[in-house]
Amino acid sequence: MSAKQVVFTLFGFIVKIVIVVVVVVGVYKLATTVYDFGYRIFAEDAIDEEGQGVDVEVSITAGKSTMQVAEMLVEQGLIRDAKLFYVQELLSGEKGGIQPGVYILNTSMAPEEMIRILCAGPQDTTGEENSDY
Repeated sequence: MSAKQVVFTLFGFIVKIVIVVVVVVGVYKLATTVYDFGYRIFAEDAIDEEGQGVDVEVSITAGKSTMQVAEMLVEQGLIRDAKLFYVQELLSGEKGGIQPGVYILNTSMAPEEMIRILCAGPQDTTGEENSDY
C-alpha cells in the first residue's frame, strides 16, 4: 500500500466518523426537542405560578381559529407558546369548542384551565352562561 492510499483511506475513515457524529448529535437534539414539547403538552405551568396573577380581559370574535386565539393569548401574556396551546386544545376533550365572547383569564391559570373556560362559553356578571354570544 502506498502512502497516497493510506492517506485516502484515513481521510475516508475520518469523514465517515464525522458524518456519524453529526447524525447522532442531530438525532439527539431532535429527540430532546420532541420529548420536551410532548412533556409540556401535559405539564405546562401557568405564566405566574406564584401569587394571584393578573386578570386579563380577552375578547374572542366568531370565526377565530384556535391558532389565532392561541397567538392572541401569547400577545396578552397568558401563555408561552401558541403551537403548544393549539396541540393542547386539539388533544383535549374540547377540540374545536372555543366559544366567541369576552372572558377574564388570569396569568396564574394553566393552559388546560383556560381551554375549559374558553370552551364553556362566556359568563355574565352573575356567573351564569350568557347565550347572547
